[in-house]
Amino acid sequence: MTFSKKAGAAQQGNNPVTKEELDAKSEWNQYQFNTFKAKAKELPNGKTRKEKSLIGRVNLVMDLGFPPSAPSEWDTKCALPSGDEEYSQEEITYMEKNPTHDFIWTKEYDESVKKSVTVRKQTSPSYPAQEYGVAVDFPQIMLDYSKHPESTSGKEDLRPLRISLNGSFHQKFFKTIVFDGSFKPVSNNNLIYKICAAADREKELVDSQFDIATVAGATCNFTVRADLNTSDEGITYVNWNASKPASVEDIETPDGEWSAEDQIEKAFEGKNVSEFVGILLDGQDYTDEMLSMLGNDTFGYVKHASESATFKLEGISKKTGNEYSFEKGLDYDTTDFAKAWKAFREKNGDSVADKPSVPKSNTPNSDKVVEKAVPVEKKPTQEEFVPEEDFDFNDDVPF
Repeated sequence: MTFSKKAGAAQQGNNPVTKEELDAKSEWNQYQFNTFKAKAKELPNGKTRKEKSLIGRVNLVMDLGFPPSAPSEWDTKCALPSGDEEYSQEEITYMEKNPTHDFIWTKEYDESVKKSVTVRKQTSPSYPAQEYGVAVDFPQIMLDYSKHPESTSGKEDLRPLRISLNGSFHQKFFKTIVFDGSFKPVSNNNLIYKICAAADREKELVDSQFDIATVAGATCNFTVRADLNTSDEGITYVNWNASKPASVEDIETPDGEWSAEDQIEKAFEGKNVSEFVGILLDGQDYTDEMLSMLGNDTFGYVKHASESATFKLEGISKKTGNEYSFEKGLDYDTTDFAKAWKAFREKNGDSVADKPSVPKSNTPNSDKVVEKAVPVEKKPTQEEFVPEEDFDFNDDVPF
């Protein structure tokens, strides 16, 4: 089966970490930050930030199934509770009419005062939705992986920076990317839609009936951000983020016009950029080359997908007034991928719970990674990480 889908867990062992290992980790993170050629600025929170628009290509997409969704939250229009009240009378009246809704106090960052403030939110349950993990390669930032603390390479090993658009820090998953047009067309505010539009694939996406394969290899500009900070323990961390997909535009230079096509060609010319890899939870030939692109579940995709389960959609139709109930979702443990991932980890000398070896080069045989994507009919706030005994250097190797 090709990688095409119309919108229709690794744990660490208990290995103590030495000061030398943590120092090596800090050096690697500082090296990554230094390789990013952009102006640095100091932030009020003590971090150092670099930010720049760079050309990136979507080179890894993984089907994450239907993990549980957090409740929806929005600003309330009801009167606020006062004194020791848990709920205001207006809120109580509203919940009597809408028993699945609730009202909570929560923290929210207020840009006007540059700090978190307490706000009142209204909530309601959210059904799980089809999610994806999406990673982008940036060949204008080439990292030498022979410098990685656990590298055994005796020669330069240059690979492009790979950033997960879902956000990641020590295998923590921060942002959900939902893409599901099985009930209605996908909004043009959806991240996948925005990337396709920026890569001049908007019509292709719509014509494909919102096949996720349309985003495979999509190339456009992204705003790339790197934040460097040092913990109280003296460990240096770097956190990468990519956002705001935008078209690569023709630009005027003193020597004439530089077309978008020429800019993209120059960015990727002679770079060690791997072939696109698309991973579905069912129906594929899961090669070692394909699964190795997930590294040690670097971006937390497998861990997040492992929470996918079936669920029931129940309610009363507003059109007909009739009750409805049907099953949706996917049970991760029953998927072809779950079986293949476990076998892959065991075959490489590690159980699923143990640390794998350092991934090899990110330039596998393209004919063994994934067939060309062809449509088929197949209908938070960053927390600072404090190292524990199970700290693993491989967590930041993205492929």
